[in-house]
This record gives sequence, structure tokens and C-alpha cells, in this order.
Amino acid sequence: MQNYQLGSEDKPSAPTGPLTVSDIKEDSVTLSWQPSESDGGSPITGYTIEKCDTKRMTWSKVADVDENTLTYPVQKLIEGQQYLFRVSAANAEGQGKPLQCEKDVTPKKPPDSVTLTWSPPKKDGGSPIQSYQIDLSKDGKTWETLDTVDKTMRKYTVKDLQDGQNYFFRISAINEIGTGDSLISEAVVPKRPVGVPSKPAPPLEVTDIQKDSVTLQWQPPEDDGGSPITGYLVEKRDAKKTKFTIVERVGKVTNNIQVRNLITGSEYFFSVKAENKAGLSEPLETDTAIIPKSPYDKPSSPVGPLEVSDVTKNSATVAWQPPESDGGTPIKEYIIESRPSHKSSWAKAGKVDSQTLTFTVRGLQEGTDYHFRVIPVNNEGQGPALETTDVTKPMRKIENEAGSGEEATIDTPVVPKKPAVAKYFCATFKRCIPPSEPVGPLKTSDIERTSVTLNWEAPEHDGGSPLTGYLIEKREGRKPWSRVDKVGPEVTTYKVKNLPEGSECYFRVTAENKVGSSKPLENEQAVVPKSEFGKGLCNKASLVRILYDTIILHGTIFPIGYEMT
Repeated sequence: MQNYQLGSEDKPSAPTGPLTVSDIKEDSVTLSWQPSESDGGSPITGYTIEKCDTKRMTWSKVADVDENTLTYPVQKLIEGQQYLFRVSAANAEGQGKPLQCEKDVTPKKPPDSVTLTWSPPKKDGGSPIQSYQIDLSKDGKTWETLDTVDKTMRKYTVKDLQDGQNYFFRISAINEIGTGDSLISEAVVPKRPVGVPSKPAPPLEVTDIQKDSVTLQWQPPEDDGGSPITGYLVEKRDAKKTKFTIVERVGKVTNNIQVRNLITGSEYFFSVKAENKAGLSEPLETDTAIIPKSPYDKPSSPVGPLEVSDVTKNSATVAWQPPESDGGTPIKEYIIESRPSHKSSWAKAGKVDSQTLTFTVRGLQEGTDYHFRVIPVNNEGQGPALETTDVTKPMRKIENEAGSGEEATIDTPVVPKKPAVAKYFCATFKRCIPPSEPVGPLKTSDIERTSVTLNWEAPEHDGGSPLTGYLIEKREGRKPWSRVDKVGPEVTTYKVKNLPEGSECYFRVTAENKVGSSKPLENEQAVVPKSEFGKGLCNKASLVRILYDTIILHGTIFPIGYEMT
């Protein structure tokens, strides 16, 4: 007699595993388990059997059985559908944790089997039938007993037969007197019915994850469905969508594939189905979403400080050290940028290869405070920038016997007593002159239907007086030069708009200071504004009539002989 402590009862533990699935048929399976190791301090009152359709992933009760039942046939299953099963013990405190089968189960006809059916003999010989004896023979002469079954049985399935082998079967009724005459079958040749294969053996492995691809790997199914595997269907699904799309069909000997053209950072699920002549298996799917991403990173910031040296009136040289980490892939280049301290946007000054760790920034405006930064670049993109901590001011240096110092200028004109002498003088008592022409060539880019972008560099010499700006002019064909705009001294890029499409245009840029203007910098060849697309005949025109000497389209009349291009 067991003693229980009052108030110490608990729910029972899970039944002892494994949960065995046997006698798998097209519409039923048999489950077997062992009692729970702990009844929770209160006797087990029974077991609850449940099943789960893997397509719906919801559990439903099959039956409740008493505490002495440790096996149960689950009926009314759907052939080819995958199921999970579980069994839980219950006592007065409630239902304990379940014991679940290790993998899903697919009801199907037993391979290489024969089902025998019979009726009772018309005469029992004066003594009730007690049982039936079932025998087998491969030649109809030599017999072996397979089983003896209860008198209530009328059907028996013989399993594990050889496909294509001849078999004979006989049934004999038995009473207390002995064994009666046998009922012998004709020759039977088992032939397994062809069905779809089971899904590929799990797991579906995902390896070699890149920023736009992954590699999938799987194993052949445990059951080919009675027909050789002909191939596999590989599919993918964006996690934001509900349907899978086909990636590729591969041959029967292939068990891996690289899935390409994925979007970096998106979440994907993948599936693989085995195929034979009967059709496709259930899918083997990835358990979690897979995110394509590069195995490499962007580089770290260059090692500082970012040193500035050799400062002139319009240039400065910056120097740095390589990043501590290249992100796993080599540095390709460094981008150097600058910005005046009164502006927030950075302008690209240039770029150098991975072996170069210095750069001279040119085209700076004298007397303006500047910040500089250097950005490392690898195949993954741009890393964080290294910036200067202090501002740099390009200035002309004054030379005397003691060396060079900063130059000072005056903004008001100095009028000498004698006429015909230059109106402006520098603080170094050198005569001020107009600046040299902007550094060429005058580049043209982004040529569009009615616009073009000009690029130039600041003059090498400002004439001893700071630049006040640039004059931009244009000339269409043989027409005279006309003013386009006047821009500040810090501007070296300008987009000229409202140009006549198809006309030959010339441009020039003149630097200016308070003394005067430089020689103009001109482009060497004419620029023809035009669309990057072909010119159409007309918009939505349609042929209306063809007359003697004209073709009339909606919106336009063309004389015969007019070349429409």
C-alpha cells in the first residue's frame, strides 16, 4: 500500500518513451508507450492520445484510455498526409506533459504485402471453431506456418514479402478435435503500389550565406514511394509573402544548390520536395527565416590623427594611417573630402588607391576655414570617416630675413600721388594684379537635352588679392558671348540650363578679384545639348491621310520626301 503526503500531489510526468509508431497502413497506425516514471503522488487514471495534421499544426484528441492500456490503434487517417502523435498521462490533479513521437508519420499502404480474407467453414465438425492457421509457400509444395489467429479474425496482412516473388497461401480452421482441410490460394505476386515519395531526409541545411545567395543541402528521402526518385523541386518564400515560388528543378543525383538573386537583408524560407513518377512529396522546409548578408564588413576608420601640412593660399596636404580592420576584404581606395567651416555639406576633393596615405587638396579659398576627412572603401562599401579636429585656413606666407609669416591685405584702394600707377597695393608693398586664369581643362559633364555641367579648378595665382568670384559665359554657334551667371569664389562647378537642344555651344569661365579679371578658360570643343534617348517623330501622332504631295499626322504635316527620323 502506497502512502501519500497530504497536499503533495502533482500531475504525472510524461509517459516513458519512445512513442513507437508501428503497423503503418494507408488509414491507420498503432501507437505504443510505457507508463510514466512518476505518477505525481496520485494514481494515474488514464492516458490521452492526440494527433496533429502537420499542414494545420493543430492538435486534436483521438481517444482517452484507462491506466492499463499502453497501445492504441489510431484509425481514420488520410493516406499520404503527415501526422504527429502524442500521449499524456492524467491523475486526479490533471493531465501531465505529453510524450511525442520523434518524427512525423505518413499513413500508406504497407510495402510488399498481401492481405488475405476468408469466411468461416460451413461446418465446424461438431465442435466450435477455436482459431485459424495461416501458412505460406513459395512453390505450393513446401509450407511454413506464419501465424495462428483468433476465431473472430476474417482478415490478415502478410508483410515483408519480396517484390515479384510467387507466393501461395492457405487457411485452415482449428477446433478441439484438430485442423480441418485447408483453403489454398492461387499464386500471388506482390507488387508494391506506386505512391509519392516521403519528403527529403531532414534537416534542410543552409550554408555559405552571402549578401545575395545561400547554398541549400539535403539528403534523399527514406522512402521513394515504390518508384525511383527523378529529381527535386527547390522553392523559396519571402517572409512577407504567403506563397512559395520555384527556384529550380534539379536532377536525382543533386542534393545541393546555390540559390542566387536574393535581396540583402530580406528574410527567406526555403523548401525542397522529392519527385517520382507519381508526383511530389511533402516539402522539407527550413525551420527559421534565413537572411542573406555578406560575410564581410565595411572597414573601420583610418587610424588618426588626420594630419594637415604644407598649407598654401589654395591647398593643403592631409596624411593618415590605414584602418585597424579592413572588414575581412582588402581596402580598395580612400576618398578625401573637404568643407568650409560655415557649411555642413562635404565636397569630394579626390581619391587615392589603398597604398597611398597622403593627398593634397587643391582649389581652396584663401582665408577660409576648412575641415577635412578621409573615408576608407572596400567591396562592402564606405567605412566611418577620420576627420580633422581643428580647422585649417589657407593663407599666403610673407617672406623676410627671418622666414615666412602670414600675409595681410587691405580692402580699401591706395591712391598714389603719381598718376598712371596701379590703384591697388598689397601689404607687402607688391603690386596687385588680376588673377591667373582658372586651372583647366574646362570639363563638361551630365550633358542633357537643355543643360550641361561645367567643372574647373581655382587659379594658381590670385594676383595678390583674394578672388571675388567667377564669371560664366556661353556662345551659341557663331553668336557673340553672353553672360550666364556670376558665382562665388568657392564655387568650381556650375550647371548651365535653358540651352537650345541640338545647338553647338561654347563656354568660358573668368576668375575675378578686386583688381580685375583673368584671361578666360574656354572649352576646346563645342558641346551639343541632347537627350540621352533617341528623338521621336512626334508624341502620340497617328497617320491620318496620305495626299498627293503630303503625309498628314496628328499635330504635324510633312511634305513628301521629308526625312522623318
